[in-house]
Amino acid sequence: MQVSKSKIKHIDITEFREKGYLQEVNRRFFHPIGLALEVSIFKWYEGFLYHIVSAFKMLIPGTNKEEITGVWDYRKDPEGMYFDFLHQSDQNRRLQALLKEMYVEAEIFVRREIREKMFGNYIEPIKPFMLETKNDGNTLLQPNNNSS
Repeated sequence: MQVSKSKIKHIDITEFREKGYLQEVNRRFFHPIGLALEVSIFKWYEGFLYHIVSAFKMLIPGTNKEEITGVWDYRKDPEGMYFDFLHQSDQNRRLQALLKEMYVEAEIFVRREIREKMFGNYIEPIKPFMLETKNDGNTLLQPNNNSS
């Protein structure tokens, strides 16, 4: 669905993190290229506002506000970034991560068929140009008239 900027809906950042979208966008996209989307938790405690950076932490009881506040940059690390679930001794944390992964997978499953019909793929393709080889052997970029 394409919408005008004035009609854009927003997800609450706490829900974004709790449901697993933050974990999965980091694990599937950002971490392999050495980046991580950061969510900060702002919590009132005994009259003071505490700021807790929480790209990887579980929910802190009593949270007042969460915001996307940055992108961690470890692109120079050859392995990128990772949660290290394989060596995680906290079974509850591993279970919570698995449940989040399953929730996001279910969300993808619900939309997969219609997106594949729309785009020929689950991921929307970018095909504004195509390579065309001329008789003289030169290759040119030409507008792709089949793209929408």
